[in-house]
Amino acid sequence: MIENYLQMLKESMQSKLSILEQIELKSKEQENMLKKEECNLMTIDQNMDEKAELIKQLELLDKGFETLYEKIKQELLINKERYTHQIRDIQELISSVMEKSATIEAVEA
Repeated sequence: MIENYLQMLKESMQSKLSILEQIELKSKEQENMLKKEECNLMTIDQNMDEKAELIKQLELLDKGFETLYEKIKQELLINKERYTHQIRDIQELISSVMEKSATIEAVEA
């Protein structure tokens, strides 16, 4: 049962990373659009709307992750060594997500 939940947490982080990659792409596209002398405001608005939708998806993933983690938190703390491999995989994904978020913030700035 816990293994299934851990797999769901892992998949959630993988999805989040994928969405962040899409947001990064949209941010770079937007940056390129703004560098042009004649930028199309409708295209920029569409890009921003698409990014907003991706951000909503991230928020849903975050809520689901938190809810699921709270369900299994005690079991993980009690039997940490039993789930070491799965926990490490999830931690690595979280680290990748944080790095990607920092990259996006730099592009946005």
